[in-house]
Amino acid sequence: MQEKSIIKQNILTYLRYKGLTLYKFYKDTGITRGVLTQNNGMSEDNTTKFLDYFAEVSPEWLLTGKGPMLKGVVVDQCSVVEESDSTVGMQLRFLQENNDLLRAKVLLLEENRLLLLREITRLGGDMEVVLSKAEWSVKASD
Repeated sequence: MQEKSIIKQNILTYLRYKGLTLYKFYKDTGITRGVLTQNNGMSEDNTTKFLDYFAEVSPEWLLTGKGPMLKGVVVDQCSVVEESDSTVGMQLRFLQENNDLLRAKVLLLEENRLLLLREITRLGGDMEVVLSKAEWSVKASD
């Protein structure tokens, strides 16, 4: 039985990385449903559709598994893994990129926390007032 092509394996890795379902992937890209689950190669047309829709993905990584998954990601010298172990290298790059995204999310959450604290202070610093206003707005939207 033939294994999935490297391109399909990489697309599935990218979809896991982005937290996208196969249904959403097929719907958004226009690629025929089921293509990624078949054990054969990936057509040039479908590969082009993927790269057009997900422009942040490095074509080199998609086709070969080498280099960073996303364009513009720099891998520093201490993270270089022997090319003979491309699976470990790919996993390392995935973890580094995921770590970068998590750091960005933490920064956004911290900014939101500060904005919420400012709003609480503006409203007089009374947390009960803030909560009752929030409950009122939720009830009003029901």
